[in-house]
Amino acid sequence: MKRYLPVFATLAEPDERSVFRLAAVISLSVSACAGLLFAGTALFGTASFGAAKAGDAAKGKNTFSSNCEVCHNADSAETKVGPGLKGVFKKPNLNNKKKVTDGNVMELIGKGSPLGMPSFEDQLSGQERADVLAYLKTL
Repeated sequence: MKRYLPVFATLAEPDERSVFRLAAVISLSVSACAGLLFAGTALFGTASFGAAKAGDAAKGKNTFSSNCEVCHNADSAETKVGPGLKGVFKKPNLNNKKKVTDGNVMELIGKGSPLGMPSFEDQLSGQERADVLAYLKTL
């Protein structure tokens, strides 16, 4: 007749192999948690962790003047090359039919539009784009 030891009895005297297995499991768990943290940062950006600063409308006006004004009117809703942006945050939708939200406007500035607006992701920093967003809210 065989005697079966309870599971906890084997834990009382771990052998070298089980210690290494436990260390490997802990190491993988820590690595997985770190991976999830970095994936979350990539998906949601640093703004979700409080690192991004709010936009400065005065700086945004200067950035708009040197980058956006060639195609967009700031003082009217009339089309230049692109749509006039006066009162853009008072409208229900952008020209691409998306709702006017901070996120959609930032995406449009960053990624551009298939309707002809170029991407400014490489030309303007995230802070400069946030400054332009703050300026657009004053129009």
